[in-house]
Amino acid sequence: MRIVPTAAVFAVTLAVSLVDGAPALAATESKRSAFTSGDKQVSVKCGPGRVVIGSGGFVSGDGHVALTAVGPLLDDTRSAAVAEEVGAGTSATWAVTSTAVCEKAPAGYEIVAQVSPAGSLNQRRQRVYCPPSKRVLGVSGGIIGGDGEVGLDGLDIMNDLSHVTVSASEDQNGYAGSWRLVARAVCADPLPGQHLVSSGGTQTGSASRATRTATCPPGERMFGTGGEIADGAHQVWLEASYAENGEATVTAFEDADGFGGPWRLAAYAVCADG
Repeated sequence: MRIVPTAAVFAVTLAVSLVDGAPALAATESKRSAFTSGDKQVSVKCGPGRVVIGSGGFVSGDGHVALTAVGPLLDDTRSAAVAEEVGAGTSATWAVTSTAVCEKAPAGYEIVAQVSPAGSLNQRRQRVYCPPSKRVLGVSGGIIGGDGEVGLDGLDIMNDLSHVTVSASEDQNGYAGSWRLVARAVCADPLPGQHLVSSGGTQTGSASRATRTATCPPGERMFGTGGEIADGAHQVWLEASYAENGEATVTAFEDADGFGGPWRLAAYAVCADG
């Protein structure tokens, strides 16, 4: 059975201000689904007194399975990951893990979201800005619709931490149905030393799968993470974007018939003084 993110979960514009105060040390929570075939959604909850700062997810197992949504649920203490089999699907079993970087809500904490118009389009890029006095702590988003023929290819955080851009593409054969894209930015008042770390490069040739990581400098703390594919030509999808053990990891894979050209992959981490 295909699992599609509901509008109540992934399409509501959130702007919820929570308790001010300096953030406590972050905790990374995770929860994995069962290993089966078929599309999946799983969610993870932050501990008491903490809210979602960064959302992520990753797929484990064989087959061509793409992330189609990651992000906090309506109460801001729980984050979900959705993954779908792409193309002809797979008979292999696989699992999806949802991750969340959880903190005490920093001063000015809010989640701002934008939803694209519905329709069929080769690629969509949805941008969402933090209020002018605030900076991005995390990015999330997802596809509504798509039926396994639309995949995420970007959870992008801008260098100046003013906004995020979420992007998704139809596969190389296109998709005649209607779909939408949700982008969310976790925003807060600027933290001391807050900045973006990025790590990426260009593949010298086609690679069936690639991984990039980004790490905050010594003495700094990691908040939200993201990643972005460039030059994938509707044949490269995100399989993982998450934080673990102080490292931001992003993985992407080529579709079943491969892609002959070079493509790039970047990982992003929002860091601030420890």
